[in-house]
Amino acid sequence: MKQIFVRGISRSGGTLLATVLDAHPQVAMCYEIYQHLLAPQSDNKNQALEFLAELDGINKHRKFSLTRSAPTQIKDRNLRTFAARTIRSGLETDVLIEILKNHIDAGNDFSTFADRMRFIEQIALEKMQREQKDHWGVKITSVYTELSDLYPDSAYFLYMLRDGRDVAASRKNVGNFNQQITSIAKNWFTQAQNFQQFSEGNNVRARFVHYERLTKSPETELKELMDFLELPWDDRLLSYHTQDLSIYRKETGHLSASQVNQPINTQSVGRWQNDLSAAEIDEFETVAGSALVDFGYKRS
Repeated sequence: MKQIFVRGISRSGGTLLATVLDAHPQVAMCYEIYQHLLAPQSDNKNQALEFLAELDGINKHRKFSLTRSAPTQIKDRNLRTFAARTIRSGLETDVLIEILKNHIDAGNDFSTFADRMRFIEQIALEKMQREQKDHWGVKITSVYTELSDLYPDSAYFLYMLRDGRDVAASRKNVGNFNQQITSIAKNWFTQAQNFQQFSEGNNVRARFVHYERLTKSPETELKELMDFLELPWDDRLLSYHTQDLSIYRKETGHLSASQVNQPINTQSVGRWQNDLSAAEIDEFETVAGSALVDFGYKRS
């Protein structure tokens, strides 16, 4: 069994990549159920039990079903977010409760990275088994080494790399990021460089997926990706937007909803040339210009 971990900083195309992979008949992908959302606040060793009690209370009183709005009955903001996001994996409230009960009964909580990943793994396995698939994956943050240690023989890491100026342009126009250009530029090149360093380690299966190449020549890029993942080619990867995937089954309010509901296309490539001002472009390139060139992009 393979684990496929997708990393993409916000507005880089990570959700698109996860959705395409989810269309593969052997791969079940989950979305933003990040392990850090489960991390206890102030060393609260009872966080898993409290989460279970809140979920159980919601389910018994039928006051809330996991839709796009986070359940206000869950006090911790991160846990509310995690619960709401499980719908993208197609889980009902009672199934999430059962998985959490089993997790606690096995002597686990949320105190360590490994504990949190065991819980997430059970969610991913539930989706995988429901869909009669063979491998599972999730979107992740930059926890490559930790995951590689947990799954040393079966983990694959993919990093969605997109022109950082397009990332900045997208954040400017979609969502409520409220970030400075310099902050976006620093985050863009730091995250890409960190993954590159990780990918150069021994016995690591890690690969960049270039957004621009994927959108320009999707079949070519995806076939190369399948070779890397050691998975057979399937035409459903290209027609992902017509498949019955969990992300489409309920309205989720996902920022990338419009993009993943249509075929792969190049309409957002180079948007920075129109959406960023000359001052913003200069600001980004002052911070990350060398990194742009290093990763194959041209300065303005």
